[in-house]
Amino acid sequence: MLDEAVAYVGEDSMDAALRLLDKALDAAASLATLSERGRRVPEIDDTNTRELFVKRYRLIYQVQKTEIHVLAFLHGARDFATWRQATRKRR
Repeated sequence: MLDEAVAYVGEDSMDAALRLLDKALDAAASLATLSERGRRVPEIDDTNTRELFVKRYRLIYQVQKTEIHVLAFLHGARDFATWRQATRKRR
């Protein structure tokens, strides 16, 4: 997920890859205090599943009572339904 995105961006620019990594980690860390600031994921009918945008990527996470679980870091152009179906098969 995140490591794949950083590696892909790093093929063209290591500086851009490091900026993406920093922004993604900062966004994830901010969820410790502002967990419900992200919008609800439109493809999922669950008020606890939310997303933040980090450049062209979607940081998808689930808010639980005492924890935040990052579910995915996907490029915005990626087909969400295909990713979700692949995720369900792995479970």
